Amino acid sequence: MSDPGLPTSPVRTAETDPFWDAANQGRLVLKQCTVTCKAFHPPRSISPFTDLSETTWVEASGRGTV
Repeated sequence: MSDPGLPTSPVRTAETDPFWDAANQGRLVLKQCTVTCKAFHPPRSISPFTDLSETTWVEASGRGTV
């Protein structure tokens, strides 16, 4: 049984709009820390690696495995 207080689908925000726009086009984009060059998800304006706002959007190559 799901918690009625939790959203049932992701909530779009100005910060995540580029991710959802790309997904609707069949592309995967991720935020990347410009200091460490490491990608991260979920998207946010502050890098989880450096705690700086030095981030950019990059398109995934499609060569990864899960």
